[in-house]
Amino acid sequence: MTRRSLAGLAIFSPAGQMFGQSAATLMTDKSDRETWAWLLKRFKEKEAVKMRGNRLEYIGMANKGPYAAAVMLNKEGHVVKARFDKANFTNDEWSQLAGFKHLIDLSCWHNYKSPKKGEPHPDYRLDHELSGSGLIAFNNHPLQNLNIAGSTFNNFGIEALRQLPNFRKLMAFHTRVDDDGIKLLEGSPHITFLNLGPQFSMRISEKALESIGKMKALVELEFNETRVTWESGLRHLLPLKKQLKRVKLDKVWLEDGTLEKAREAFPDTTFEYSAPSASQIDEMKRHLV
Repeated sequence: MTRRSLAGLAIFSPAGQMFGQSAATLMTDKSDRETWAWLLKRFKEKEAVKMRGNRLEYIGMANKGPYAAAVMLNKEGHVVKARFDKANFTNDEWSQLAGFKHLIDLSCWHNYKSPKKGEPHPDYRLDHELSGSGLIAFNNHPLQNLNIAGSTFNNFGIEALRQLPNFRKLMAFHTRVDDDGIKLLEGSPHITFLNLGPQFSMRISEKALESIGKMKALVELEFNETRVTWESGLRHLLPLKKQLKRVKLDKVWLEDGTLEKAREAFPDTTFEYSAPSASQIDEMKRHLV
């Protein structure tokens, strides 16, 4: 049987013949092919199939790089991974993208729209068109991982993700998610990885750590660009002491002694730390007033 590998995943020809180099023959699921055709039309792009020798790397678009618009297949020829940058998918469009019924890993960097000149910004606390609430369309899908960093994704998007039974990993730094959004994930039996960073806005504060400490499956946490103490912050992770493997605190304004107390209390957890600059601390102070 002829085989091609793609990002560690194998692709087999059902007929034992070499695949043609197009989505129409590489994708074995009709819904995948239709969803890909919709994407090409939406972006007004032509397809580009990237090969390395006789191996398929990804199916992308002629004028976009592999991180801007590309999909990857598993050995059955199903789309299981998709990557986009500045795609600006609206809540209505998530239902179209959910045509990838086997999708496991989805990355949508910088999913936002800048207002036209003279127009006001929407209230990003509300269920605006790029809030992420439309992700509920993946409710009956195997979706496990989402990178929605650098976007206007907010608490309505968190509410949608909370209802996805297979969801495991979330990268949501530089979004509009706040402490109340993280509280929606309290008691989650599935989330294993969480990445947050409010860009020094204090939308996510150490208060969120109380909710994070109730995420029953969490093993990795990246909690960045905010203010953290031991008593009101990291102490709340103690219920995860036996399972938490790694905590990253990047550009975090720590109260003196906090890191030392954390490392003593969590001897089996790796803590990675970098300090914020003076101007970044000033920005956090400004938002705390």
